[in-house]
Amino acid sequence: MNTTVSFRTKESYKKKLDKVAKAQDRDRSYIINQAIDMYLDVYQERMEQIKKAQKQVENGEVCDENEWRKVFEK
Repeated sequence: MNTTVSFRTKESYKKKLDKVAKAQDRDRSYIINQAIDMYLDVYQERMEQIKKAQKQVENGEVCDENEWRKVFEK
């Protein structure tokens, strides 16, 4: 089910959105929804990575500074 959301943005963003929409023969709403979908996917993936890293720290699955410096110096 679709719903309407209204927000303010820069005029330059609106122009860019319209340019992309025209190039893809789509409407502005389609382009905005695609951008939101991509952003949310990236955000969710980052949150999952952060949670995984936090669990590794909690479980003591970390190396000390000397160990990781050796890896990055190679």
